[in-house]
Amino acid sequence: RFEIQAVDIYASNKNLQKQSLYKVGPNPITGKELNVYYPASNFTEIDITDLNGKALVSTSLNSNKTAESINIESLKQGIYIVKIKSDNDLVFTQKIIKL
Repeated sequence: RFEIQAVDIYASNKNLQKQSLYKVGPNPITGKELNVYYPASNFTEIDITDLNGKALVSTSLNSNKTAESINIESLKQGIYIVKIKSDNDLVFTQKIIKL
């Protein structure tokens, strides 16, 4: 089962603010993987940071794919920020919770 629970979604470009161009889940996370679906091929990188902005996980995206599973087993319980970067300088962020 896959659930989407968007806590906060922001875009670095105000014209695109709150558009759903991707899906992140499950949220909250109880397993070892975070799944990111991105139908737009211009997404280039996914970063996961703590609330202080410290980079914890970084994954380059393959333009031939529309989804990525990210191993987050090393992350402790807590709240994190997922940043999805595009090749046209947009950065989308979403809070996730790992239980």
